[in-house]
Amino acid sequence: MAATIGPEFSFALLARTSDRDEDTLVRELDELWQRRIVREHGADAYDFSHDKLREVAYSGMSAARRRLLHRHTARALETLHVSELDPVCNQIAAHYERAGLPEQAVPY
Repeated sequence: MAATIGPEFSFALLARTSDRDEDTLVRELDELWQRRIVREHGADAYDFSHDKLREVAYSGMSAARRRLLHRHTARALETLHVSELDPVCNQIAAHYERAGLPEQAVPY
């Protein structure tokens, strides 16, 4: 899921897009951090330690799964930023486009 979101992601966005409970998600994120696949940035921000790691994780998914996860990410961004969408409009549009939903990307 994190590879679909992008090179940088927050725990809140990851939790909103995932079907896992928070305890499981924290455990899995900790494992990625311990293996130095992701790095922490502040209290709630993460990124991949190398673009190739993200690329391998992303390309290891089927096209159908990537489209589904991009749709989940776009909707999560809309929900998390409902009061101020302007800063994330480009991200929402890109995720809807990658989800194969260009008609939902156009307004952004």
